[in-house]
Amino acid sequence: MTKLSRPMVLVLALTAVIALAAVPSAVRAEPGLSFEGVWARAASEGHTSAVYMHIANEGGRDAVFVAAAADVAELVEIHETTIEVYMEDGRFQQVMRMQQIPQLVVPAGGRVELRPGGLHIMLIGLTRDLEEGDSFSLTLYTEDGQEHVIHVPVTVGVGMDDHDHHDHHDHHHDAAGHDEHHDDHHEH
Repeated sequence: MTKLSRPMVLVLALTAVIALAAVPSAVRAEPGLSFEGVWARAASEGHTSAVYMHIANEGGRDAVFVAAAADVAELVEIHETTIEVYMEDGRFQQVMRMQQIPQLVVPAGGRVELRPGGLHIMLIGLTRDLEEGDSFSLTLYTEDGQEHVIHVPVTVGVGMDDHDHHDHHDHHHDAAGHDEHHDDHHEH
């Protein structure tokens, strides 16, 4: 067995520290983040789907997600659904819009829910069918370069009604609750 000199041990230790610092941030995951109740809606190739989950941040600083990727879609975006209420012809109208947002912030010590009708990860232009029982990987990227790879099971939906789907159009309800769809006002 060869005995190493003290300077050689220091050089090897310094080399190890430098090598560990160069490891991609995906390996050094942000402490305190958890992704629970993850699921995606079943959909056909060429259409859209969405990913939902609860993200908990028990860390000491905000987690700011700025991008997402998955090999099952041509485009993956962070989206928010908003509802605008207005009066037309003496009746209240509601317009539901989905729009991309630049970031998703999960505050330190907080939780954020991604759910139908709210925040979600949009899968646009599916490259294959997503059938119930399938699964895929979704990668979420934070502003500081962290990568979080999440296992996503596919289901037909959890607690959703028939008209809560994710085609890109406006969805209206009149005061009586009747559905009225409009494709001409989508902002994307």
